[in-house]
Amino acid sequence: MRTIALGVAFVAVIVTAVRVEAQSASGGSPEAAAQQYFDLTRTENWAGIADATHPDALKRFQEILAPIVTADGTGELAQLFGFPDAEAFKKAPAREVYMGLMKTISARAPALKQAITGMKVQVLGHVAEGADSAHVVYRGSAAALDMSMESIEVISLRRYEGTWRALLTKNVEGVAAALAGAAKR
Repeated sequence: MRTIALGVAFVAVIVTAVRVEAQSASGGSPEAAAQQYFDLTRTENWAGIADATHPDALKRFQEILAPIVTADGTGELAQLFGFPDAEAFKKAPAREVYMGLMKTISARAPALKQAITGMKVQVLGHVAEGADSAHVVYRGSAAALDMSMESIEVISLRRYEGTWRALLTKNVEGVAAALAGAAKR
C-alpha cells in the first residue's frame, strides 16, 4: 500500500508545479513556460521545479503533510522526505521537503519514473485571472507497466518576483490523504 500512496503522491505533486519564466516584450507566454516545466520534469530536475513553485505553495505543501509525518511513530514518512525524524522535517525549509519527497519517490518507484520521463505534453492555452494569476491547460499522456493514461489538466500560476510560479492543486489534498492512509497500515 505504501507504493500506491507513493505513486499517488508522485503524480499529484508533478501536476502542482509549472515553471514559467518572466514575460518580456519579446515573448515568453505562460504556454511556452509550461512547456519548459515539462522539459524539467522529464529530466527529473526537482530543484528547478521546486524553484518554479510559489514559496507560499511550498510552505502549504509542508503544512499539509506535517501532521501526518508527526503522527507516524515509525519515522518512515519523515525518511521519505529525506529527514531522520519528524522534528527535522518540521524545521526544514519547505523547498527541501518538496525536493526530498520527489527524489525519494523517483528512486523508489521505477514505473512512475518511466511514466514521468516518457510523458508527452501538449499545452493548449491559458486563461488569465487578473494581472497576476493564470491557469494553463494542457493534455498529458504517459505510459508504464503496460498501461497508458491521457488527461487534460489545469495548473494555476501566480506571479512572484517577476516570474510565474505554480500553486498547489486540490490533488495535494489527495496526497495528504493517501499518505495518511498508508501510515495507518
